[in-house]
Amino acid sequence: MFISRLESLRGLAALMVAVGHCFVMLEVDGLADIRQIPFAELPGWRSWVSRVMLIVFNGPAAVTVFFVLSGTVLGMSLERRAQTVRTTASFFCRRLLRILPAHLFCLLVIVFYVGLIHTHRAYVPASAVFIQLYESGLTGLQLFRNALLLENDLNPVSWTLTIELGISIAIPLMFFIIRSQSAVRNSCVLMLLVAASWLLPNNQIGRYAYVFFLGLMLTRIHAATVARLSTTTWNGLLVLSIIFLCLARTLFAKEYAHCFVLLEALMASVVVVYLVYVVNPHRFLRVLDHPWLQLLGKVSFSFYLWHFVVLYWCATLLFKCIYEDVARQYPLSLALGLMVISVFLAYQVATISYRLVEVPFITVGKRVTAWIVRPEEPHK
Repeated sequence: MFISRLESLRGLAALMVAVGHCFVMLEVDGLADIRQIPFAELPGWRSWVSRVMLIVFNGPAAVTVFFVLSGTVLGMSLERRAQTVRTTASFFCRRLLRILPAHLFCLLVIVFYVGLIHTHRAYVPASAVFIQLYESGLTGLQLFRNALLLENDLNPVSWTLTIELGISIAIPLMFFIIRSQSAVRNSCVLMLLVAASWLLPNNQIGRYAYVFFLGLMLTRIHAATVARLSTTTWNGLLVLSIIFLCLARTLFAKEYAHCFVLLEALMASVVVVYLVYVVNPHRFLRVLDHPWLQLLGKVSFSFYLWHFVVLYWCATLLFKCIYEDVARQYPLSLALGLMVISVFLAYQVATISYRLVEVPFITVGKRVTAWIVRPEEPHK
């Protein structure tokens, strides 16, 4: 079952990540990395405005939305056929062909840029995020490990792909558990996964496994259950969920990462349930039906992969062309300029990547699936 508003939500989440990154490219009020400074220690109004923008365009929260969405969409995909060895094998093939080719294509361009064009320079008004990227020379081992998603220093946003592929191995098992157990038992499994994430704080895959499981659980909700609450109640829950999604990482200190990730996952689940099951959603959500946002949702994977690289290129050109005093005095205006230009260019690059890389390999994945499951009848 394809739900266009879920795809638009994915595009909106990718846009939030991209915009948030635009506000961490420059020093603000002398702060090299404004994300690490508590609100009470911010020295000026520029840094306050920057932090507020990072709350509104909360990239980390958007990533949690990505993971919940992935669990839900993958669960809907798995429901189309009976789960056997053949269908499980086809699932793994599709996931690999969906993620790796676009990642490798982007990585190839990055390697070309770093190896042949890039000259590292620590521009004075640049933030620590900008200066630390591509600081050391490129090595073969580094390229190999980045290609296999064992490291993510060449394209920092690719850490989420490591989690996507790592948890994909367990998705069919998670789906089998959810399909074969009651809601109460599934809730117990969810709580065990949450507890495991707290016991494995340095393991990214372990930290986010329950987020995918939660997304999978959403596919087992009955519309009649959602209908027990009025549309007005659901509208209120949606508003509260969006607010807490944005504020979760502000409410908890960094050392309590497990708390704000859990809060984000629960709030993202409310948003997904609302979009899937609420019959008469609020007219505000018509924004998700806008053609541009739907197109962004379609190319959101490539857009997510490319936006940080394109932003880095734009920021490099900015630092080369602008005076240091101007950059120090107008960091917010320059961040907004970077946002407009980099988002536009990243969207163009993403469209090319989608057509040249994603679409052909999605087609290959469908053919491989048809060949693998050919002897079996579709699940009804």
